[in-house]
Amino acid sequence: MARTKTRKKTTPKRRATRAKKPPRIQRIGPYLPAVLASMLVLAILGGAAMLRGELTDLARARRVATPPAIIVHWPADTGSTLDSSETWVPEAQQRELLELIRESLALAGDPLAIDGLRNAGLALERTGWFEDSPTLRRMPDGSVEVQGEWRVPRAWIRSEGVDYLVDAQGRLMPLAHSAEREFPKRTPVINPGTRPPRTPAGLADYDRPWASATVWSAIELMDLLRAQSYFEQIGAIDAGGVGPNPFLTIVTDRNTRIIWGSGPNGFHPGERPTKEKLFHLARFHAEDEFGRHIDAGMGGYDLRSGYIVLDREMTRAPETPDE
Repeated sequence: MARTKTRKKTTPKRRATRAKKPPRIQRIGPYLPAVLASMLVLAILGGAAMLRGELTDLARARRVATPPAIIVHWPADTGSTLDSSETWVPEAQQRELLELIRESLALAGDPLAIDGLRNAGLALERTGWFEDSPTLRRMPDGSVEVQGEWRVPRAWIRSEGVDYLVDAQGRLMPLAHSAEREFPKRTPVINPGTRPPRTPAGLADYDRPWASATVWSAIELMDLLRAQSYFEQIGAIDAGGVGPNPFLTIVTDRNTRIIWGSGPNGFHPGERPTKEKLFHLARFHAEDEFGRHIDAGMGGYDLRSGYIVLDREMTRAPETPDE
């Protein structure tokens, strides 16, 4: 039997080496533009952040080197005891307050810091110009705005040759002039009997009113007379009248004296009412017979009693020393 040969099926040998994989860059090829764009954006943002920081530092340095503009809302002049067209705060005191604000801002080392605004507010509160601590705000342009409740000047009180300004509550304000200085025009209360209030350290005390009931009565009389047409003929109110009942005296611009009596809100038996006293002053000021002056052309007279005795010899007495 003849052998038959069978062929073994052979399979082709696998190649000894595998086909090379495409480079990784080819595999991310579709995403490469997005990746590059993202990297570019990150680079731009990082550079912008660095640039912004540098610009902020430059701006801060520039503001530190250049003091900020200060905008103060000064009180309007409403017929106060000081002469001014727009505000009753004199220009010299305005400059002092502005300099105080600048110095307080500089103490913080950085005029942009909140501590500088706080320092300035406390410093202004202690000056005696404000009722309480004013408000300071940093504006968008870097300037500083100052607003507050200003004390209102009411009267001048002369003590030991100095005229002190007091507010509506009789408290000292940070303004004083020598009695010999003619400007601004002042109609003071003289002979107050007490010295201006002081702190234990001997400094001016802007928180306590002047300790004298007679001074307060004199200020009330000043307010009353300031509303009269003849006020310009009044030179001072003398609070130094002594006796069983302390009394006030009007000193005219002619250096003559008119005894007024107790304060306009006070009362003593037998004393003429305030309304009648004002009537006689207005009468003397209006009539030619009396020279159109409240002193009636005389040295003085007494408004307290029922009859007015004009005295040609009555002259202004010297000021008494303060106690």
